Amino acid sequence: MHLKSGHVVFSVRHAIDKNTDLTSVDPLPATPTRIVASFNQLNGTMSLQVGDQKAVTTKSPGTLKQPAEDFCLGYDSLKPAANYSVPNPYQGKITELNVTVD
Repeated sequence: MHLKSGHVVFSVRHAIDKNTDLTSVDPLPATPTRIVASFNQLNGTMSLQVGDQKAVTTKSPGTLKQPAEDFCLGYDSLKPAANYSVPNPYQGKITELNVTVD
């Protein structure tokens, strides 16, 4: 996930030059906000919900592959998952992260 023009973007990279981006309808609020992003590996459905906004969904053209680098939180260390320059640090505060793999 990253921010683009104030909106939350959930990006999944499928190949070197192929991404699927899912962008929140409204900008990220300045108040603490829960963000939920999911990717269903079985049917390729991506979902993103920011706060009380209605979730946005899309169908991904591919499945997730093994990450090519370590997990990063608040920055991107090597290969960007979307079209931005690394390290692209997040300027806000991340208070909690939950990752669930089914």
